[in-house]
Amino acid sequence: MEYILRYGNRRLEACKKLGWKTIPAIIKTENGQELQHISIKKISQIENSRIRIEPKELNSTMNDIQFRGLLQPITISPVNEDVSMEELLSDNLAENIEREDLKPIEEAQVVKTLQKMGYSLQEVSQKLNLPLTRIRTVLRLYANIPKKYVNDIRFIKPSEARNKKGLISAKTAQNILAIRTTKENHELLFEAAKKQNLSEQDIKVIASLMGYGKMDARQAIEKRKEYKVVGLKIPIKIKEYDKYEWEGTQYAFITSFIKGRLKPNPKLTI
Repeated sequence: MEYILRYGNRRLEACKKLGWKTIPAIIKTENGQELQHISIKKISQIENSRIRIEPKELNSTMNDIQFRGLLQPITISPVNEDVSMEELLSDNLAENIEREDLKPIEEAQVVKTLQKMGYSLQEVSQKLNLPLTRIRTVLRLYANIPKKYVNDIRFIKPSEARNKKGLISAKTAQNILAIRTTKENHELLFEAAKKQNLSEQDIKVIASLMGYGKMDARQAIEKRKEYKVVGLKIPIKIKEYDKYEWEGTQYAFITSFIKGRLKPNPKLTI
């Protein structure tokens, strides 16, 4: 009997590389499921939701299997089972999302595949159990991120962003693309975000300096640490912001700052 893979693309590829002939697999059918050792040659794979498995990721999986064994079996279904392509893609994507290592660009590819099969974004959202806003976000990123940076974008929590060196959070990427500037400047900002580990707030300051501050992209990147953004887009030097005492909203501060009505804060020495 022939089988088709539902979960475990990276684990299957790792076991192939290690020279395994059979692999523990959960056979999922309409009548239930059972665990068996299956010949790897009898398992075929659909176009996976991942663009490709990075060599570093594959080597890590291989090392883990060699050290601890295959702790989680792959999941397969008999080829003759009535399993739809969208069900297989949904299963595959769900597994990757649970591991939290799926790149937005890869997620977008699955969405595009389902769209080609005739599904609306609302239906895709329901099938993949993902918010419609996230679906739209990954499609925007897919369409606009420079190709050389697509594999560097991740869904990263703000609290973890500083620990993800060499990667760019999806939110930071969105903020870069929101800046009205040239493609060359967008590439410059993506490069800085990757190499200098720029945060979402850093990009907001840079955007403010490029807009209200009339700086070019390179200068804004270099000067960003000297400024903070108050109000919606107004960049104020941190030293200037900190050395005054003031009451009220940031709007009140901006108005008073521009009109020269602020009084120095006697508690601070600048």
